[in-house]
Amino acid sequence: PQRRQRRTLLRERRLELTRVGIGRGCGRRVSSSAAFAARRLALSTLRGAVAMALESEKSLEELRNSVTSKAGTTEAGLNALNGDGTLDRLLKETVHAAYERAVELR
Repeated sequence: PQRRQRRTLLRERRLELTRVGIGRGCGRRVSSSAAFAARRLALSTLRGAVAMALESEKSLEELRNSVTSKAGTTEAGLNALNGDGTLDRLLKETVHAAYERAVELR
């Protein structure tokens, strides 16, 4: 009887380990699929924004304002990105650092 209980316990442990492994594998696939979809969405959005900018005579600010609804999702996202001016500052510092390095390399 003890031997049978032990075998049953071992089978249950193996089954649980298998379930955990399958779950992790599925989770990785779902995570990977979500990351792939997010990447495609981001790149498609950028492609559309660049095409719109190239085809228009409007400034980038005018274009942004034309697609941003007051209190909408785009405005909320933009405020999260740059509500305190950090993004603008970082972009300026990035361009300046690259320029300074280019001057050094001459």
